[in-house]
Amino acid sequence: AIDQVLCVGKSTKTTLCAVIVPSRDHMVASGASTEAEKEALCKDPKYAEAFGAIVKDVAKKRGLSQTETPSVIVLSPHAWTVENDLLTAAQKKKRPQILASVREALDAAGY
Repeated sequence: AIDQVLCVGKSTKTTLCAVIVPSRDHMVASGASTEAEKEALCKDPKYAEAFGAIVKDVAKKRGLSQTETPSVIVLSPHAWTVENDLLTAAQKKKRPQILASVREALDAAGY
């Protein structure tokens, strides 16, 4: 269900945020096949809640504490690639660019 994830923490916040790229298959199975539908789906709070449940389940299985578990979930409809300048040539995440690409959603989530 999850293709890519980036956890973000701020010294001014007591919670962690997970920026998640849902898998294409998961988005299509949820009824989103066009880019516009994928963007709309990723803005749907109920869709984000489903990923929050996945994150909490994995964190619990891995023995993470509540403070180590992201409680704010932001979804990105676009995969992070070298071509869209969100990954380096060595496939490392470009954090500032990824966060800039989802800034509107982060602001809406209060993060």
